[in-house]
Amino acid sequence: MNRRKVTVDGISACGKTRLIAALSEYATAHYHGKVKPQEYFSGEPSPITSIEIQSPESGLIDFWENSYSTYGRLTPLAYPKTTLVLFCFALEYVDDTRWEVENRVDYLISKKSPKGKDASLILVGCRNDLRKKQEDARSTKTLTKASEQLRQYAKKNRLAGYFECSAETDENIAELLRTVVGILFLGDTGDSTRKHRKIGSSKCIVL
Repeated sequence: MNRRKVTVDGISACGKTRLIAALSEYATAHYHGKVKPQEYFSGEPSPITSIEIQSPESGLIDFWENSYSTYGRLTPLAYPKTTLVLFCFALEYVDDTRWEVENRVDYLISKKSPKGKDASLILVGCRNDLRKKQEDARSTKTLTKASEQLRQYAKKNRLAGYFECSAETDENIAELLRTVVGILFLGDTGDSTRKHRKIGSSKCIVL
């Protein structure tokens, strides 16, 4: 069975744990998936969520959550041998964190990056449901403008994709997991030579 590692990193408290749970739930329901029993490191809970899928081919995905507060001592192990990085940020705070996102991703795609040079990176905006509520309350689209700048940043740097998701409403969870599985097991690149796609009213873009 093919086994692949996905590092889930990003801005602190942006919804990484809930995103992994939503991806796991969708894989279980639609990819004949099964969440493996959690492993332990030195008697403590592991940052790894392992999901065995049966379609489109048999494989095991290890989602490794890089949480500096919860799993700080394991951070040096988060990137070695990873195939894909999901770099997450909270869409309801994107106007405050956009520069931090770009700076950290700049590092991850640089020659000094802890990830392998062949590992792909996808930008994932989380909690889109909260972003929409905030914009409706403020009658402003400043958050949408900031996230659009990050989409352009992802395109310019030829990242493997840009997604805006909600783990609460399952918005674009299916599309994100489909792209993840394609990159891990089907040889998809998800790079900027591929055609942009819009799913429904929310942006779900494979670059």
